[in-house]
Amino acid sequence: MKLDSLERRVAVLERRLPTSEDAEKRRLDEFLSKCSDEELGQLIKITERDEPSLEDIVFMEAMEARYEAERH
Repeated sequence: MKLDSLERRVAVLERRLPTSEDAEKRRLDEFLSKCSDEELGQLIKITERDEPSLEDIVFMEAMEARYEAERH
């Protein structure tokens, strides 16, 4: 009986733990909050295009490098 109760409590606590997806989303949200309005606008424009330009690719690679640098 006590074991079942303990197992249920552990299960509830485990569900409350942040997942790796939660941590990644939090890091992404933090990174985006540090981006300028101009950078965010550029990212939005790039995602709306069918095909990114060479300039878009360079911009996205720079943003990715910055994001990865802030992760470590």
